[in-house]
Amino acid sequence: MQQVETLVVGGGVAGAALVYHLATTAMAAGGDGTGVRLVERAPGPGVHASGRNARLVLQSVAEPLVRRLTAASVAAYSQRAEEVGFLRTGSLLLGDEAAFAALTDPAIDAEVLSANEIRRRVPLVAAADFAAALSTPGDGVLDPHRLLAFYLDGARAAGAAVGFDVEVTAIEGDGPFRVRTTAGDVVAERLVTAAGAWASALACCAGAAPLPLVAYKRHLFVHRASLPLAHPYVWHLAHDVYFRPDVEGVLTCFCDEEPTAELAETVSDGAEDLLRERLRPLAPALAEAPITRAWSCFRTKAPDALPVIGPDPRVPALWWLAGLGGYGLGASWEVGRLAAQALREGPDLLPPGVSPSRL
Repeated sequence: MQQVETLVVGGGVAGAALVYHLATTAMAAGGDGTGVRLVERAPGPGVHASGRNARLVLQSVAEPLVRRLTAASVAAYSQRAEEVGFLRTGSLLLGDEAAFAALTDPAIDAEVLSANEIRRRVPLVAAADFAAALSTPGDGVLDPHRLLAFYLDGARAAGAAVGFDVEVTAIEGDGPFRVRTTAGDVVAERLVTAAGAWASALACCAGAAPLPLVAYKRHLFVHRASLPLAHPYVWHLAHDVYFRPDVEGVLTCFCDEEPTAELAETVSDGAEDLLRERLRPLAPALAEAPITRAWSCFRTKAPDALPVIGPDPRVPALWWLAGLGGYGLGASWEVGRLAAQALREGPDLLPPGVSPSRL
């Protein structure tokens, strides 16, 4: 039977970022990460939401906390761009200056460009109706598989254990926990539920009350079309639809959120028709381009769309790291760093508004 200080359940970007920061910080302090272990029931990391999303890193968003988390993460990704697979393309949000006012932050480099300038740069949107564009040059596209490899390889190098094809079958105790898995029992002083859409179910196994986290299905499509890979992604705020270049063509999404309890990564009937309807006002030629691939992924959110980070109010040795709601990839560096710091030094260090007790 293995004994660890912290057992993290979930091999997406949230869990991977946490074990990376826990282990590497311990090593930097003169110790190692041997007290940290991550388990994931899938055969590899990022099988669900983390590895199936649109890969966008977007800083200019309405929620100030998400802006700060993402901006801090972008600074870290930019320093390690090759290692983590970060391509700085910039983003163009089409709308008007009133809409942009709610998205901007003095700490994020962004500027408003005229509609005529955007139509000149991006012929695909020449017929679109918009007043201006918010350009954020530091935004980009992040390869989730390279990022996950960076996190997990770094955690292993610092002494942490990482296991896949390992399913939690039962949890006993309230800290220390005896966690029964298909790879044997683990005794853990603390347990972190970082299982995305399954985080609440796992926490309930440890005696916590269920939190109102809802999984939403979102559809993504690839069209037979071409744009340079360094081209900025383009998002029409009024129609909530975007496109970006992809190695397979041009990726599009109409930002649907379909609540789902089945957690099946299937393409819903009518999704392609809805995409084309929403895409036509932005890029009519792209809307008619053949679709070569379509899929769905999950976005798990709390009612206030803020992350859920910190100790459970009923079982304090159980920590939540969930509800990242579509910005987890872009913000994962800072989310993992803050969660690791709070686990070491106390939850008072977490940003206001993320505690599970609010739910």
